[in-house]
Amino acid sequence: GIITINDKTSEILLNTSAIKLLNKNKEQVKELVSIQGDEVNEEFWRILSSKKTCKHTKVPFSTPGGQRYLLVSKTEQLNQHHCVIGWIMNFIDITETDELEKRMHQSEKLAVVGEMAAGAAHEIRNPLAVVHGFLSLMNQSFSVQHREQYDMPLIMKEIERINVIIEEMLLLSKPGTPIKKETYLED
Repeated sequence: GIITINDKTSEILLNTSAIKLLNKNKEQVKELVSIQGDEVNEEFWRILSSKKTCKHTKVPFSTPGGQRYLLVSKTEQLNQHHCVIGWIMNFIDITETDELEKRMHQSEKLAVVGEMAAGAAHEIRNPLAVVHGFLSLMNQSFSVQHREQYDMPLIMKEIERINVIIEEMLLLSKPGTPIKKETYLED
């Protein structure tokens, strides 16, 4: 969207995209500029009604369709003598791009967590194998009475349970193998 404001006449012009994005006509925008906007989209109207420039400012903007994000820039309009005669503001809807960036950031975080989980699983697996080996040897050399006294079956069962958890963590960190199936292109 593009909005121009003439400093001498206070005339405001909007292109079709601005009307559509703001869901407001020329008269409504002129009124909001004169009262410096509404409470809901205060930041957008403050930028538009101010006498300051801005570059690529991300601004939240609420519409009946929901919350949007606009990338706003505003600059002076100059005449041939380099005197300010008005302002021009342009803005684009970056809501989808913003959501995509958030999802990508979340995916990157999950990938790092997956790598950390795989590293931790490998680090846990090595000492666990040693503990499992020594416990197996102890279990074989103990009498039935000693096995019961030290709860060896329970200890061995819990070591196996930890092993299963580690295997699941490692499976989650590896990409799955592709599932191939025969398909007829005509279908």
